[in-house]
Amino acid sequence: MEKYMGNKAKFCNNIYQEIEKIINIKPNMTLFDAFCGTTNVGRFFKKKKFNIISNDINDLSFVLGKAYIDCCQMPVFEKLYSNEKFSIILNNIKQHSNFKNNIQKLIKENQNTTAKDFLNKNENSKLFEVLTYLTYYCDFSDYDDVKYNFFADNYCAGGKNSRYINLVYLKTLKNIQKKYAKTKIEETLESFFEYPFDEKYIQKAKKYLEELNDGVSVQKIKKMLDKKNLTGERLFFSLEHAKRLDNIFNTICYWKNNNLLNESEYYILLTSLIETVCIFSNTSATYQAFYKELRANTLQDFRLIIPAIDTTKIDSKIYKKDAFDLIAEIEADIIYLDPPYNWRQYDSNYHLLNSIAKFNDIKDKELFQSQIIGASGENRVQKLQYTSFNVRNTFKELLLKQLEKTKCKYIVLSYSDSSSNHEREQINDTIFEIENFFSNKSLFEFYKVVKIKSQNFESRKGNKKENINELLFIAKKSN
Repeated sequence: MEKYMGNKAKFCNNIYQEIEKIINIKPNMTLFDAFCGTTNVGRFFKKKKFNIISNDINDLSFVLGKAYIDCCQMPVFEKLYSNEKFSIILNNIKQHSNFKNNIQKLIKENQNTTAKDFLNKNENSKLFEVLTYLTYYCDFSDYDDVKYNFFADNYCAGGKNSRYINLVYLKTLKNIQKKYAKTKIEETLESFFEYPFDEKYIQKAKKYLEELNDGVSVQKIKKMLDKKNLTGERLFFSLEHAKRLDNIFNTICYWKNNNLLNESEYYILLTSLIETVCIFSNTSATYQAFYKELRANTLQDFRLIIPAIDTTKIDSKIYKKDAFDLIAEIEADIIYLDPPYNWRQYDSNYHLLNSIAKFNDIKDKELFQSQIIGASGENRVQKLQYTSFNVRNTFKELLLKQLEKTKCKYIVLSYSDSSSNHEREQINDTIFEIENFFSNKSLFEFYKVVKIKSQNFESRKGNKKENINELLFIAKKSN
């Protein structure tokens, strides 16, 4: 998950060191990570034997939290290995293939993504066996159940739901259709809106508009056709990888739904799948767009990513709630906040990962997939509803107001001065507002600002990285 916008993996040690300078760290202290994202901060503090309360509104973050933070022992898959069908399949594979060699192959191929000490320590574990089976052998035809080709159908060239209409143009065409209601133009455009979005109907509509001398509408349609991006096919994965992902996804869900996995085992395997999707996606980082041609990573030999499970024994709670509702409720020694300050909607930018995280719990999966639209392949009907810190451009009304009520003794707030957050003037105003808030002696005994030099995340083509400061505001609440 290194490409996740704003992920704090490279800052975790800095954050801990700065906290250590101010706070007398004691055993069993609790950190509340209110916007946990990829859970990197919580995972780092778990290694330091902090108890962790982890929260994020995104389904993705909940899954990662259950696997990386809540789980404190290696999975043994007792129910799965006790299942007669799976035991027969696995034993047959072990007798007639180089299963042990493939375990070593999977370990070798994970050396750039998973800590080597974890790989070496657990090479004989049940987890590595299960991941080897899923990577190289599993075939959902082994199981008598409904199969969903989620990846191949929706996010791969040739998929039965992979074609799309450019959503910007769709809005324009809908307006034209409304203008000419109950005419052959409305009827023709309605035919275009039906899958697979045949552009011959656009040509017909253009001809009818020309007959009516509607030059404005004609020019709009001509512009769409000239740009050659009115319709297209999604290309988030190679077909080979998409088929493997579907087999694995269906198998994991089948095991879960047939009570062959406990909660931790399910979330660990789902985390492995999500981490793997990130590696093999044909994207720069987010899931609002894809490359026009398959990149080198999409043509590599497929393998599942082995998630490094931290067996440090701690107390933990994983929430999937609006942080706005939790900040005033949770009691902890330290609250760490890294909220989404900019215009980017994280649930939209990582919609595919969120869909994977929640897909097995969706009751009407066919309906959900039918609502996937646009180049991004996002379901824009079943979207998250939550307090948006990044849309409401004010801390006074939201974040800072809630922090006045926090029951946590220490507050650590991250803020990047990257221009991708806001305009420079807005950034300076925000920093001033935060400093002014923490300067309030009636609320805080003291506060400190720390600058950590870095470079910003930038996934947009043509945009260069800039040197930025990651600002840490560390404050102690008044008694």
